[in-house]
Amino acid sequence: MSNLVDEYFKRDLTEVEEQQLADWLASSPADAERMAQGLADMYAKSGLPQPVWPGGHLPFQNSKWA
Repeated sequence: MSNLVDEYFKRDLTEVEEQQLADWLASSPADAERMAQGLADMYAKSGLPQPVWPGGHLPFQNSKWA
């Protein structure tokens, strides 16, 4: 199932695959982390500015994304 994380970045998933991926990420912290890192890398490569949370600080503590 973790190969859906890799496939997400290569092609559009089907609706069934999207649901399978969502279910898998909800139950697999390691793959959820890998997915989050992949998304962060994609955003960084896009050239868009770093996002800024309105009001300053993110609403959660101890995040490596902060």
